[in-house]
Amino acid sequence: MTAARMKEKLDRAARRGAEAALRTLAEAARERTPVDTGRLRESCRVEMDGKGAGGTVRYGAPYAAARHAAGPAFLADAVRSPAVQRHMAEALTRELRAEMR
Repeated sequence: MTAARMKEKLDRAARRGAEAALRTLAEAARERTPVDTGRLRESCRVEMDGKGAGGTVRYGAPYAAARHAAGPAFLADAVRSPAVQRHMAEALTRELRAEMR
């Protein structure tokens, strides 16, 4: 395999792995989000940056920022969870292994 092909595979694997890890985080955050109407929970999304492996989990409901300021921080709680961290690492690893076969 050429160096260029290897870089291509690694870049693709990194993006897919990051997206899988962020989806895992988003699901954990959704599970921690209280439900009144369900709008806040449903507004939780993963947004990937351009072509790279960067991305964000965010809530899109109009009142999400105000709810966050009032606490508790569902996303931050999910990030700090060792179980969620482990599941994110597993999701990333799965994608890397699949791409490198």
